[in-house]
Amino acid sequence: MNRSIIYPAELNFNNCLHFSSHNLFLYLFSTSLVFLSLTVIVYLSLPTLRTLGGKIIIGELISVILSFLFLVLILIFKDEFSFNICLLMGYTTHYALLCHFFWLNVMSFDIWLTFRTNAEINWMRSERRILAKKEAKRLKYYILYACGVPLLIVLLTYMAQILLPRENAINPRVGHIKCFIEQSTSKNVFYFYPLTVLAVLNIIMFSATAQKIFLETKKTKLLYGGRSNSRALARLRLEKRRFLIYLKLFVAMGVPWLAEPLSGISGHFRCGWLLLDLFNASLGLPVFLLFICQRRTLCLLKQRLFPGSKPSYPCNNSLSSSSHTSMMSRLSSNTLLIAAKYENTRL
Repeated sequence: MNRSIIYPAELNFNNCLHFSSHNLFLYLFSTSLVFLSLTVIVYLSLPTLRTLGGKIIIGELISVILSFLFLVLILIFKDEFSFNICLLMGYTTHYALLCHFFWLNVMSFDIWLTFRTNAEINWMRSERRILAKKEAKRLKYYILYACGVPLLIVLLTYMAQILLPRENAINPRVGHIKCFIEQSTSKNVFYFYPLTVLAVLNIIMFSATAQKIFLETKKTKLLYGGRSNSRALARLRLEKRRFLIYLKLFVAMGVPWLAEPLSGISGHFRCGWLLLDLFNASLGLPVFLLFICQRRTLCLLKQRLFPGSKPSYPCNNSLSSSSHTSMMSRLSSNTLLIAAKYENTRL
């Protein structure tokens, strides 16, 4: 039977690794669940991190948490599930995994759209309130897209199961042998193809964003020369950092899963695919280190838990005017708009 990370208990390590795949994946998924949950809790508990970008990250992590939770339940109780329970678990896992990739797509689109915007912004409170309303409206569209389109795909998958003959290649046959899409053709249509399209779009938008950053940085240097603006410089660095965080999250949580279609097609490098599955299952700790174990985040968390404590350094991580005076005002108007949008998120 073809190996699939969706159902790790089916993996056979006898030819390359000498331990139980069931217990190993159960341990890795469970450990990742703990660290991913801690990451979401920290983001929810710190108002400074609950910007539009932070909420997108929360949506992405929640979808991964649900995916891993369903996989753990399947690993533990697969032999005790009735057909209906296995069917339900299969489709909920399918939905959660699709949401994971659609939130990654939202992430790449949002950063691309932000850098693409060229409007100048007034720093008055009224303008910031208008910006906040626009972000709230945009977040609603993001949620509708990242949760609604996967639901539509899952409904189409279920309709294929109940309307098509069981021997039809498009019939997913969820719940008959395993608690996920059994047919390889159906899995390609309802899972791998959407996944691949999203990944290609993400790569295109991340590449366009990187090019925009380079061009805008070069442009502002030519326009403003030696004049300085430390606040603007700090915000530019902030947005570059946010872009890198998004990019790292996409590479860590999106790219490795793209090996799934390749591993289903090719029987070669079996041990390599299994090791990649291990990496996918153990993403919780790297994500926790990437998002939470940052000096500013830890400082904010300390202030939240111990309000009377005095931090040894400013939690806002602001840049001193003396150290950056010579590098000011190298931003164009669209970079300032970006900074206004995420000025409190310093990942």
